[in-house]
Amino acid sequence: MTGRSVRMFVASCLLVLLMAAFVSVESFAVRLGNVRITFAGAQYYAYWDLTLLTYRVSRPRKAPDSEWVLGTGECVTTDDVAPFGTPFAWTEHPFVGLWYDVHPGNEYVYISLYGRWDIAPIPVAVVQDEGGSGPEVYVGAIEGPTCQGSWISIQVTDGSHIVFPDLLGAGTYEAEDRTMLRVSSTSRGWALGHAVNLSIPEEASYETVSRIFRISYDPYDAISGTSEIGVSYALSIDESDFSGLPQGTYTIIVTYTATTN
Repeated sequence: MTGRSVRMFVASCLLVLLMAAFVSVESFAVRLGNVRITFAGAQYYAYWDLTLLTYRVSRPRKAPDSEWVLGTGECVTTDDVAPFGTPFAWTEHPFVGLWYDVHPGNEYVYISLYGRWDIAPIPVAVVQDEGGSGPEVYVGAIEGPTCQGSWISIQVTDGSHIVFPDLLGAGTYEAEDRTMLRVSSTSRGWALGHAVNLSIPEEASYETVSRIFRISYDPYDAISGTSEIGVSYALSIDESDFSGLPQGTYTIIVTYTATTN
């Protein structure tokens, strides 16, 4: 594999979360690792002044042990939670929120809150036991309880065009530059995420390119205000990968997102 180059472009995504309309039907699902989480709806019961949120969580029976966290941030407190839902624990990792085990098969998780709540996308994470390599954290967004007027924005301030060196053999190739992100938020407890799109030669393997591409965030504290966060990239290639990487131009486009309550 001589002289093959990989280019990467980074797109920024501005995500503003304001007061959303109240919903009572299934509206969003996300797959993180081997776990699929579906927001199955929210219903307000005026007689008791309670909002009941329902999630359907699915995990293959032979998949690794997993946990999931709904990132409520500072929006939900102990005083807001009514004692009629699925048992949970409070956590601060990977962000502040409600922590649940994921059991094999399908299950429903119920969250009961005092009062009527707005519903909008908030952070969600799955922590998956990868055995000897340690736990893997997958971050995304799912609809959940939000405070009125919370918002967050993300901007790429440097490193929007990244180039990898020519790939000459098996090994790890780090990108020549890094991306710098600027995140501004009205509250703490937010989370970063990303989506990857590939433009590759017709004979190339999408699965191979996706597998060898690595994104690493610098450690960061999800605090209110503005944070600068670095992102680095690498290609980790084995001899067996070369058959899926024919000559040609490879372009990787990464779109970054940030979510908060």
